[in-house]
Amino acid sequence: MKFYENDGAVEHLFRVACGLDSMVIGETQILGQVRSSFKVAQEEKTIGTVFNYLFKQAVTVAKRSHAETDIASNAVSVSYAAVELAKKKSLDVFLISMS
Repeated sequence: MKFYENDGAVEHLFRVACGLDSMVIGETQILGQVRSSFKVAQEEKTIGTVFNYLFKQAVTVAKRSHAETDIASNAVSVSYAAVELAKKKSLDVFLISMS
């Protein structure tokens, strides 16, 4: 487990929200998870003023980065990327998912 402090924690939040630290660069699913955790923290009143501001900014920056760049134009998840690769390589693939 990694721990971040101060500027490192802020940078990590923004990188994660934008999809820069995802297995598939630019994936958008993680932004939904960031939004969801932010919403829960707001509802439970466990988020202070500083974190409230940081999360709002991270979500805004992530949305803008996806809208104004091609970062999200590729695969949307690791499983999607695997299927697309298999199609290109004409591979037969059998996937088992546990959710």
